Amino acid sequence: LCRESQVAAPTLMAIDPSSSLHRAIQLIGHDLQPPADDLVLCPILAHDTSIIAFILLGVKSESYDEEFQMFAQLLTDSVGESVSVLLLREKLKDVVVASETLLRRAEEAERSNFMFRRMAESATVGCAIFDPSGHPMWLNEAYLNLTGISREDFRPGVWQKAIVPDDLSLVEGSWKKLASGEPIVPFTFRVKRHLNSAAKPGSCESLDYRWLLSNAYVDFDEDESCRRVMGWLTDISAQKWNEHLQTQRLADALETKRQTEKFIDMVIMSPPQWLY
Repeated sequence: LCRESQVAAPTLMAIDPSSSLHRAIQLIGHDLQPPADDLVLCPILAHDTSIIAFILLGVKSESYDEEFQMFAQLLTDSVGESVSVLLLREKLKDVVVASETLLRRAEEAERSNFMFRRMAESATVGCAIFDPSGHPMWLNEAYLNLTGISREDFRPGVWQKAIVPDDLSLVEGSWKKLASGEPIVPFTFRVKRHLNSAAKPGSCESLDYRWLLSNAYVDFDEDESCRRVMGWLTDISAQKWNEHLQTQRLADALETKRQTEKFIDMVIMSPPQWLY
């Protein structure tokens, strides 16, 4: 049967009179005169490419003439066309469902991307995406404002000039690690600040630099190389200034305490004359 199934046209097969198949045909077609003693195997093709089913016709061997062969072929073709239509309809349904799913996912991804960009653009934290060479792929306004560099001028060799020289080696070393695919821990550095004439003297706004907290990670390519670097900048100048004020107040308090203790010691060692 397996060998005969490779034949695309109806095929006459002899049936062993002692087989269960012969007994089943005799039982089903007991009213057939004369009784069937052979079997016609009609393969059903799906889209004329592969056999997906068979039609079995019990027939008397003498009756399997040219007209019967034509009938078997027409029956096979007709059923095959109907089955192909049904299968094609099911496949079309699957394609439609898959297309709708992909479209819905694409819309959701686009909506999520739009929301992310809106949030990133309006964030007070600086957000940026760089390629491995240091060229910006995307920057939000906060990132530009914190560094003090315009979007047109933001490129390698220029953004380094915004960094306080004493902190430049730290930033460049961290960037080299990121570009080579190494993770880094968040670090702080200073960037130059354009002096504000309206800034209150003695405030952090009156300083000629601002403190930034940098955090970044690497997005790897399939070959584990650096595809891009995503970074965030947070202005922590106020926090640093408060820490400075607290340190200064503590130092002043300790100095006042030291001067007071020194004065007391002087009084004890050399009491004034009016005490006698």
